Amino acid sequence: MKALGKILIGVPVIALGTYAVVGFWGVPYLAERALENTVKETNPKATVSVQSFSFNPFTFATDIHGVRIHNALVQGIETDLTIERLAAAVSSLDLLKRHVAVSQIIIDAPALSARKNLKRSGTVSGKIQKEVAKSSEAKPSQGWTWSIAGLRIQNGSARFTDTGLKKPASVLVDSVQVNVGTVTSAMGKTPFTVNARPLGGTLKATGSFTGKDQKVALTLNAADVNLSTLSPWTEDATQTRLKKGLFSINGNAQTDKGRVSAQADASVASLAAEKNGVPVLSAAAIRADTVKLITLEPLSFSIRNIKADLGFQKATGIDENVTNLVGDIVAAFGHAKTAKRIKSVQKLDKISVSNITYKNGKLHSTSSGFRFLESLNAIWTTR
Repeated sequence: MKALGKILIGVPVIALGTYAVVGFWGVPYLAERALENTVKETNPKATVSVQSFSFNPFTFATDIHGVRIHNALVQGIETDLTIERLAAAVSSLDLLKRHVAVSQIIIDAPALSARKNLKRSGTVSGKIQKEVAKSSEAKPSQGWTWSIAGLRIQNGSARFTDTGLKKPASVLVDSVQVNVGTVTSAMGKTPFTVNARPLGGTLKATGSFTGKDQKVALTLNAADVNLSTLSPWTEDATQTRLKKGLFSINGNAQTDKGRVSAQADASVASLAAEKNGVPVLSAAAIRADTVKLITLEPLSFSIRNIKADLGFQKATGIDENVTNLVGDIVAAFGHAKTAKRIKSVQKLDKISVSNITYKNGKLHSTSSGFRFLESLNAIWTTR
């Protein structure tokens, strides 16, 4: 009887001990190997490392530190990802109802670095449209039901480097904070907020997504985005250097069954650009009202109105005395109307263009201001 009692006591103790050993040490080891195998399955040259991985088999709490994925290739983009900490726990597990509830997932200091030659890429709009259409085919999982009490990403950053330029250049989005509400296997409506600093500016976004029918609604507000950061691309394409400029935008966007729609008001303040050391554009303010995205592929959009305070005299480098002198010379040859137009150049610092559309790779407008801009562009290209 004593032997039987020892067995009855010993078996559960051994089972519990085995469970604890497997949970505390086995699960982290197997999870790390699974992560490495998953990455290397499509990226044999990638390296994966984890600083520490702890798992509590009694509370199902997971705490991972120092995740490093280096030199992974994601859709043709060389990618590095680091996560300082990832934490989550199972708050309840019901085997009879086949339901698991997970507490809020916390991802601390994720840093994404991506590198690609954009000149070898296809149209971005086409890829976005295909990805949205592909995601609309997703279906909720069957069997077990689950819920996650939210997701919080804090202190995140993302850097993109274009390796196709003569001198590779980067853009940075940092101070990324993301909060996502409760997500369930029913794929219902889930709210989210995003805060970040793109190119030195500020970005705030609020919205929701519905997984079961792939709907996303987003309201966006971005301000003081530093356009001079994009100068390497404008210099490479047109030899034009963006010296300064602050971009802001307020708008909303939606996706529904693979279709993307968006509307926004945008503005640029204190814009200045030069070409070969010569000023080619100076604008105190440019504002575009009611910009509507019509289609992504092919790209098509409309703009209700663009107003620009160009500071035209500064942009052209034309001094008032020079324009007056040229006007007087032209007038002396009997071209009074032409002389009047030349002398008024310094006053043409405010432009308004209405009802603009972009379709089939061309801009269209019936506005007189648009015709003036076309003439101005012709002058610059022949300077």
